[in-house]
Amino acid sequence: MPFARLCFFEVLTQLLVSVADLVYFKEMTIRGYFLDPNDLRESDLFILFNGNQVITRGEQFVWTFEHLDVQLLHDFQLLLVEEQLCRYIAVQGTLILADRLKAENRSLRSLLFVPQDRDVSVIGKASQIINWYGSHQFCGSCGAPTEHHGIERAVCCQKCSNQFYPRINPCAIVLVVRGRKVLLARSAR
Repeated sequence: MPFARLCFFEVLTQLLVSVADLVYFKEMTIRGYFLDPNDLRESDLFILFNGNQVITRGEQFVWTFEHLDVQLLHDFQLLLVEEQLCRYIAVQGTLILADRLKAENRSLRSLLFVPQDRDVSVIGKASQIINWYGSHQFCGSCGAPTEHHGIERAVCCQKCSNQFYPRINPCAIVLVVRGRKVLLARSAR
């Protein structure tokens, strides 16, 4: 009998975890990936862009709610990047936004070796989502303007019913070693 009771509790625990995951998934998908300034929370973290450049202040490239004037964000598209540990929101800004924040524009490459590991991986994803969104304002087939998908991270063409999803390109850096020796390679470019 103790074995049957143990199995029952294991199944019940798995069921409860699955229900919790479904509630989280439902909450995430109902809100969508294209945010309105009214959807913002005080715990949100922002990654600001000016073209392909990241808006930074020194080594700081993740902005908190306190750093920003929320009224500034009303003029820009807010894209939800990730929501697992905390909400990261990508904002395609302008030079005016950088000037108002007394910040500078830096390339994504210059930020690769900043010691904030978690934020650096998210900033790469944010950059790709911003670039995707900027290049999919119009349908690639018929040229009609695209609209936000209600639930998924996608844009849709109402005229020809095409849907466009972002392509996320992961990056891997490999170090090949043998004892104390490191293999160095050079590109032909």
